[in-house]
Amino acid sequence: MPNSHPRCVAPRGIHALTLTTFRDVPFNAPFYRRLGFDIVTDERSGERLAQLLESERQRGFERRCAIRKPLG
Repeated sequence: MPNSHPRCVAPRGIHALTLTTFRDVPFNAPFYRRLGFDIVTDERSGERLAQLLESERQRGFERRCAIRKPLG
């Protein structure tokens, strides 16, 4: 069930799904955007997510971005 995740995580206090993905690979960020995810801007990322993206950049993954989908 592709839309069952909100019912599973809401009771746990989780209000959004956040992940990192490739910005320009068709089956990555563009695919997730069609599912309701938005790219997280640097000013909205928070320290932990900013560190994760920086770590990915240092490993040669400059085309990665963070995306988030609100639940509810």
